[in-house]
Amino acid sequence: MIALLLTGTKPGQVATKYAVHRSSVAKFITRHADRLEALQAVVTKQVEDYAIAVQVNRIAVNDMLRSLLLQVKDARANGKTGIETGLVVRREKALGSGKDMTIVEEYEIDPALVTLIDKLHNSTANELGQLPKGDGAHASAAVVNIVRIGVPDLNL
Repeated sequence: MIALLLTGTKPGQVATKYAVHRSSVAKFITRHADRLEALQAVVTKQVEDYAIAVQVNRIAVNDMLRSLLLQVKDARANGKTGIETGLVVRREKALGSGKDMTIVEEYEIDPALVTLIDKLHNSTANELGQLPKGDGAHASAAVVNIVRIGVPDLNL
């Protein structure tokens, strides 16, 4: 019965499931109010922690990909290919034609991968409510949850 009540099942539905009167369920809720409240708080915290963890993990992956792109940029600035990052592909390109044709190697950031990274960033920003909507910026539930959990040194 407790599990049903914690998952949001209405007292009338619990009464039907257990073939008891609604008043019995109401008395049960009254008798166990403290326990139900404490358990509901635990369940709510676990749900919030899981949601935040998933978002934090997603953001961490996007940050890692951003770092790799910056590594490619730095490698190219130093005359290297950046292929060690896994974001750069080697392609062969034909220059000229016939007997004068020469095959050269080109190193470029994989365009399909860049598109996927862009979609990931867009998806993360959308999930966190950081994309502009309507007439102005709005705080999202994710941001509120992170602030509510608190990071001591951020002075939020």
